[in-house]
Amino acid sequence: MADELKKQGITRSDVHGGRKDVAALAEGLRKEIKRFHKHLGALDDGVKIDGTAFFAGGKLGKITTLKPADLVAKASKVLDGFDAAANAALPDGAKWKGKLTTARDALGAAVSGKGTAATQSIQRTAALVKAHEAFLATYNGVAKRLVYGLLVHLGRKSEYRLFFKDL
Repeated sequence: MADELKKQGITRSDVHGGRKDVAALAEGLRKEIKRFHKHLGALDDGVKIDGTAFFAGGKLGKITTLKPADLVAKASKVLDGFDAAANAALPDGAKWKGKLTTARDALGAAVSGKGTAATQSIQRTAALVKAHEAFLATYNGVAKRLVYGLLVHLGRKSEYRLFFKDL
């Protein structure tokens, strides 16, 4: 479909370009969290850790249904578990903390930079600003007054707000 649009000279906004990156990074973070959860479950019984500091109730939860931003928050909660005193001697703790932090930060950066089409700002040149101000002067100074005068003349002054939603 993208090729057909390109042939016709239609290009998609760059805003939509980051979707694949976010999805891939989210899947990578999910895998790291799942692997870490399995690592905790595979530890010897003699290793004393506080598994609930990493995962509520010691359970992984439904991370496959989490949206990318929620997944970043989940990863942050898992990383908070490393700060518990009982988890200071976690085997390979530094390695896992590094992996999870890297994956979380990468997804966090991708999510925050993704944006949406609605939030993109329009670059306004001086000519565009001048044209916009001229339009508003005409709109507020002439059009509104003209319609108001006609409505008063017709005896329908109460309908003025129906014509101008910005009042």
